[in-house]
Amino acid sequence: MEEFELLDPWSIEMLAPIVVAGEGPMACPGCEAVTGFSAGGRWGDVVRMRCRCGYDWLPFEDDPELSRELMKELIIAAQSEG
Repeated sequence: MEEFELLDPWSIEMLAPIVVAGEGPMACPGCEAVTGFSAGGRWGDVVRMRCRCGYDWLPFEDDPELSRELMKELIIAAQSEG
């Protein structure tokens, strides 16, 4: 598979909630919002999230492989939309 790299590290914007099987929607640790996130990272990186409230965090810190898979899925989705 071709590897994608984002030029703008926060260029993936998510309007819909990210739902994790068995855990429900991902929520911002700063304000508890479930929408309005941007993601940053490169192929193979763990995903970095930023909420519109300004809070930055690394979801799935206890499961880096899940975080990397989410980053890959978000990059693929962004490439197919653009």
